[in-house]
Amino acid sequence: MPCGVDAGLATGSNSLPESYLPICTDPEVIKFVRVAVHFFLPGKLVVKDLTDCNGAQTPIHYVGAGNFTEHGDGFNNNTYNGYQRAEDIIAQANSELDQNHQQWRKANDPNVQNPPANVTYPEFPPEVKVRYVLTGVYFHRDEQVYSGQAVWNAHQQYGVDPENIINIYYVPNLNASGFANALGGSMKYVFMNDYFNYIQPTCQEWSLRYSGTLLNHELGHCLDLRHTWEGLDGCDDTPNGFLYDRWNGSICTSNVRANCWSYNPAIGTCPTSTGGKPCDEWRKISNNLMDYNQYDPHALTQCQINIMNADISGPGNKYVYSCDGCYPPQAFFAAPSVYKVCPIALPGSGGLYINAEASVNEDRWLLDICEVNPNNPDICIGNNINTTWQFGEIGVVNLSSFYTFQPNKTYRVKLTVSSTRCPLNDVYTQLITTLPCTQEDIAGDDDDEQFKLLVNNPAGETLHIYYTADTEGTLEMRIVNMISGAVSLINLPGTTSIGEFQITQDISQLQTGNYAVQAQYNGKLYTKIFLKQ
Repeated sequence: MPCGVDAGLATGSNSLPESYLPICTDPEVIKFVRVAVHFFLPGKLVVKDLTDCNGAQTPIHYVGAGNFTEHGDGFNNNTYNGYQRAEDIIAQANSELDQNHQQWRKANDPNVQNPPANVTYPEFPPEVKVRYVLTGVYFHRDEQVYSGQAVWNAHQQYGVDPENIINIYYVPNLNASGFANALGGSMKYVFMNDYFNYIQPTCQEWSLRYSGTLLNHELGHCLDLRHTWEGLDGCDDTPNGFLYDRWNGSICTSNVRANCWSYNPAIGTCPTSTGGKPCDEWRKISNNLMDYNQYDPHALTQCQINIMNADISGPGNKYVYSCDGCYPPQAFFAAPSVYKVCPIALPGSGGLYINAEASVNEDRWLLDICEVNPNNPDICIGNNINTTWQFGEIGVVNLSSFYTFQPNKTYRVKLTVSSTRCPLNDVYTQLITTLPCTQEDIAGDDDDEQFKLLVNNPAGETLHIYYTADTEGTLEMRIVNMISGAVSLINLPGTTSIGEFQITQDISQLQTGNYAVQAQYNGKLYTKIFLKQ
């Protein structure tokens, strides 16, 4: 059964209710902690030049959504989206925890710590008893948060079940690679910044490993771990930073604790110092997860593991989902909360799609749909359909392919996932309200759930058109001069599939002035205006 306490029972950052009974506290059992991933987007095209991480002189000209989206990677890959990225990052973080490494830097080595600590290290690295399970993936178009200006309010506004789920927010313009809100406590969340590492071609594979390591570091803070080199982490088996006398060319600062980002024998020490250099030997370099260094740190010592166990056996226990020793399946899907039902005779009736790619660890699933009263959604009042067990992983599903939705009703969609490898089932439920399709829906010019259109404004010699489609359909696109009405057609295949797409159009021949991009998709008109400079 799921572990933890009701969100309403928590009373403070480190306090627990008198009636609280810890669950899953056995230090020898792996505990699965709930996390949710959020991707922030600006809601408009992002244009910037990037330098590839291999130091190539030719810049990468980026035009895209600015982060992973529901339909793609926000740049040029429509087959890899934010749901898949979130699952990959959590899987990478768990893989690092699965394969804990031996600590390189030893506190009982007098060349590293003086005086040396009386510590015995185990022959093999200790097993980490924490893993993470993905409970949901969310996308937010919020320019202020995306720009890094309003991140401190983001958790209050967007946090999902924050007393029971660690919310992870990916903000590409964050002024740090990542940070956690606090050490331990009962309000845990993390901000991360790694998107533009992914965009760089030679960094792409590395970026996933980096993301997993960085996430484990920040989640380590949530589970009460501190940086090791400062000597304040409460662990004898994580050595303090090497003490040396730092020289900056004119000023000597004595007894500075070093944190070696890399092997570097060139770090300056004071002219009269006899204490040695801080990072000139490999044994002085740390691979501990809670250090800063460029070597993908992923070692945790027994003391650190004990601290993490203590946190999730105490204030952090309500974040624990299960402790059964197997990866539990997690159900989740994204679907519009309002769906407009159009008659078959009218275009635009492409179906109601749900995206369940963020469901994880399942090898069978079933969907249950029924009409409900929104004031009493637990009871079906008609038209109940159950798909029975379907085998394999659930991805994108068109509910309209086996269920007929009527307008002006409320439906409950319930997804249950299961795994033959783990006895737990998991259920995710959402209510969807249906409305009738109007003529404005067929010929209007506003974005809706099925189609979104963006262009760069103003535009120079090149126009970048970015659109997403939630259903398959016919598509025509043109550029219209707002003064003369002259039309320039944009060559398209005539049909589009579900996904996220970008078109680059040469408009150097157009005169300066106001233009509109018009997209006719399944008979409905969408318009975006731009200035040609």
